[in-house]
Amino acid sequence: ALRDLRQQAVSAGVEVETYFESGIVSEIILEYANDVDLVVMGRRGVGGRWSGPLFGSTFEAVVRHAPCPVLATVSDPRPLNTLLVAYDGSDRAKEALDIALHLALKKDRRLILLTVDDGKNDRAAASFEAAAKAREQGLAAERRLVKGHVAEQILKTAEEEDVDMILIGAYGHSRFLAAILGSTVDDVVHQSTLPVMICQRKQ
Repeated sequence: ALRDLRQQAVSAGVEVETYFESGIVSEIILEYANDVDLVVMGRRGVGGRWSGPLFGSTFEAVVRHAPCPVLATVSDPRPLNTLLVAYDGSDRAKEALDIALHLALKKDRRLILLTVDDGKNDRAAASFEAAAKAREQGLAAERRLVKGHVAEQILKTAEEEDVDMILIGAYGHSRFLAAILGSTVDDVVHQSTLPVMICQRKQ
C-alpha cells in the first residue's frame, strides 16, 4: 500500500517520504504531527461519511491532541474551487480563516465566510471581522450571517453553494473537546461528504 501511495505522489510531482510503524496508531500519528503543518486522515463509511463514533477513535484522539490542523478527507476529492469557513470569532476559527485566505490567494478560489447566530451569542461582529480580514488580503469574500443550528447551517450552506471543502475551528469558544465533539464539529464531520479541515494553531 505504501509503495502504491508513493508512486501516486511521484506521478503527481509531489516529493514524499514513507514510513512503516507499529504501535498505537493515534500515538504514532501525534508523534509525527509535531513536525508537520497538517495531518490528513481518510474517512470510512458510505458516501465518505464516518461510519462510527468519533469518541474513543483514532480520529478523536488525533484531533484532541494534534498541534496542527487535521483534514478529514473523502475517497473521491474534487478540485478545491470553493471554500467555506465556519467563523465564530474564536482563536481556532481565526486559524481556519487564515488557512482559507492562504488557499484562496494561491489559486483565486471562491471564499464563503459563514457565521451562524445560534441565539446564544451576538455573532454579527465576528461576521464583519472575518470579511474585513479578507478585504485586507485583497479578497472579495462572500459574507454570510444566518440564524439557526450551527452544524445544520454549515451543512446547508455547503450543499447550496456547491462547496468543495469546509474549514472549521476545533473547539469554538469551549476549552474542552468534549463540548464540541458530539455537537458542531462532530455533526459536520459525521454528516458532510466533503473534506473537513479542523483547525487549531500549531503549538
